[in-house]
Amino acid sequence: MLACSMAERVGPTGSVVGVDVNEGMLAVAKRKAAALEWRAARAEALPFAENSFDAVVGQFGLMFFEDQRLALQKMKRVLRRGGRLPVAVWDSLEHFEGYKEQAALIARLHGEQAASALSAPFSLGDPKLLSSLSVGAGITEAKVERQEGTAHFPSLRAWLWTETFDTNS
Repeated sequence: MLACSMAERVGPTGSVVGVDVNEGMLAVAKRKAAALEWRAARAEALPFAENSFDAVVGQFGLMFFEDQRLALQKMKRVLRRGGRLPVAVWDSLEHFEGYKEQAALIARLHGEQAASALSAPFSLGDPKLLSSLSVGAGITEAKVERQEGTAHFPSLRAWLWTETFDTNS
């Protein structure tokens, strides 16, 4: 969990606030890390004063926000001068063979609309699009970097279970 990793980094003298719009996700987070502060909020309406944080970190959420540009603006608003705003998004679907094949199968079986739901997490995978979105939000010094990694699962069933039902990760 990102907030727990950040809490380890800042140590006992720092503080971390975890934010999510989903009450169910917050309940899971509170069970896993009761000592951290958790707040229900939309990224487009962060309930914090300007210049409140040394860092604002987003992990695999930006692509789901209703207004991505506004969310980035609000994240920047609560960031102190000289602070950092790293945001992780999934690469484009073309770089994920398993998901690409799954989306094609869903499209064949259930139509393009159903397949587009699976494709949503990969919607900001184009570096030019992400850079443009950042500039549009007033983040003029943004750098987009691709990080490669590999996920390993013991079986196809384990992968599908993790992707569809596992709320403990």
